[in-house]
Amino acid sequence: MRSLLFSGLTRLPYGLAGTVYRSPLPFSPLFDPRGRVLPAYERHGVDTVVVLNETEELQRLLGQDLLGHYRQLGYDVIHAPAPDFNVFQPEVLKLALKATLAAAEAGRTIAIHCHAGVGRTGILAACLAKTVFGISGEDAVAWLRQFIPEAVEGDLQYRFVLDFSWEAN
Repeated sequence: MRSLLFSGLTRLPYGLAGTVYRSPLPFSPLFDPRGRVLPAYERHGVDTVVVLNETEELQRLLGQDLLGHYRQLGYDVIHAPAPDFNVFQPEVLKLALKATLAAAEAGRTIAIHCHAGVGRTGILAACLAKTVFGISGEDAVAWLRQFIPEAVEGDLQYRFVLDFSWEAN
């Protein structure tokens, strides 16, 4: 049960000018029952949030417009939705990767989240590692799992990371 509770943001050391973190969904009854994620964003100086949840999922889980809430608080929002326990449309992921990489290269402090912060977040973070480090998908997942052991859930997501390339998809 401990893995379900928020234990802090996880820093992903890409070696870029900015800092990239992953987290669970703020206010999630399952993964942030004590409401610690958003205050952690503030403490760590997060200014850009990459949201991988579908709008309907956010409404169902939280009963609020989280994207609008982020914007009201002054965060830049990159919204790249994908279904829970599934994969991205390749063009959606490419746009999110470009925006995330540009923000990180510009020195921004970024938080990436889906619901638990492991599946869809793992896909984006592993594909970012493939891009930044020029490594294979297998090596990118292995690198990421040093920091998020549960990252990239199941064969579908794992194969997606292995197959992802900027030219294909």
